Amino acid sequence: MKTDYEFLEAIGKGSYANVFSAVIIKTGENVAIKQLFVSNNIEKQKEILREAMIMKECSNHNNIIRFIDVFSSHSSFSIVMELAPWNLRDIICDINKPMNDNFVRTIFQQIIYGLQYLHEEKSVIHCDIKPENILIKTSSKEGMSELTVKIADFGQASLSNKHMRNNNVGTRWYRSPELLLGSQNYDSSIDLWSFGSILAEYYTGLPIFNGITDLEQIYLIINILGLPDTNEYKEWNLLPDVKKLSFFENNEVSHLEEHISCAPPQVIEILKSLLQINPNKRKTTTELLKNPFFAWPLNYFKIHYKFKKVIAPKLVHNNFIFTNSK
Repeated sequence: MKTDYEFLEAIGKGSYANVFSAVIIKTGENVAIKQLFVSNNIEKQKEILREAMIMKECSNHNNIIRFIDVFSSHSSFSIVMELAPWNLRDIICDINKPMNDNFVRTIFQQIIYGLQYLHEEKSVIHCDIKPENILIKTSSKEGMSELTVKIADFGQASLSNKHMRNNNVGTRWYRSPELLLGSQNYDSSIDLWSFGSILAEYYTGLPIFNGITDLEQIYLIINILGLPDTNEYKEWNLLPDVKKLSFFENNEVSHLEEHISCAPPQVIEILKSLLQINPNKRKTTTELLKNPFFAWPLNYFKIHYKFKKVIAPKLVHNNFIFTNSK
C-alpha cells in the first residue's frame, strides 16, 4: 500500500507515468516507484499488471531490476522496484566517459547476461532495449565505483512463445528493420539489434541510426548496411511495409566502420554480427559471450568514475528524400 512508503522526490516524469525515489518505512530500503496513470481504463490496468507480473517473474537475476511490490490508488497503479539512480544515457552523453575495453566490457557483458536470462530462461523478449532502460547501481569504496547493470522497464515485453505480436514496440532509433517494416512474427533477435545499436552509440555518442520517421529510419539503415540478400532472407519481401520503400538508382552504400571508426576492430566485428538486416544472421547472447571480447569472467569492474546527470544533445534531421512516405 502507498502508506508503506515515504515518497522522497520525483526522479522522472512522462506523459503517462512518474517515477519517484522513496523509502520502505519498515525496512528503510531506498526504492523507486513508477506511478502510472490509468483512471478507469481497464485495458491499461491490465497492461500494467502484466508488466508487473513479467518483472516479478524475471527479477531473480542480478542484471534484471528487482520487483518489490505493486499497488493501486483511485487513478493510478504503482510498481515498486529497487532503486538504480543512473542509466546508460548518463554515461553515453558524458564526453569524458571511459573508452577502455574493460569499462565497456563490464557494462555490456552484464546487459548480455541479463538478455540471456530473459531469452533462454524466461522466454521473454524485452522489446525496448535502449540506453534509458539500462539502469546502473553503484557502490563506492575509497573513491572507486563498482557498477552493476540492471535491465528495466518491461512495459512492452512479449513472451516468445506467442506467434503474432504487437509490432508497435520499441523506440525508433533502436528498432530492428523487421519491426520498422511491420512484422508481427519477430523473435528475441530484435533485442540483439537494439543491443548492437546502443553498443555503437556508446562509441559515437549519438544513435547510429537517428531517423525522424520509421521510413527514414529504415532508409538510414539500408544506406549503411545495404539491402539484404533475398535468397537468404526470403521473408524480406513478405514484410507488410516493404513495398513503401523506394531507392535511388545510384544509391551508394557506405560501410558500418566508417560511422564507428572510434570503436576498436574487435567491437566493430561484433557490431557487424548484430546489426544484420536478416534477423536469422544476428548473433545470440550465448554466441556473444563466446566472443573473445566478452569471454571473460564476470567482473563488476571497479573504476574511478563520477556519475553526473547530463542533457542529451539534440539530433539534427538527416536530409533524406522519400517517396510514398505516408
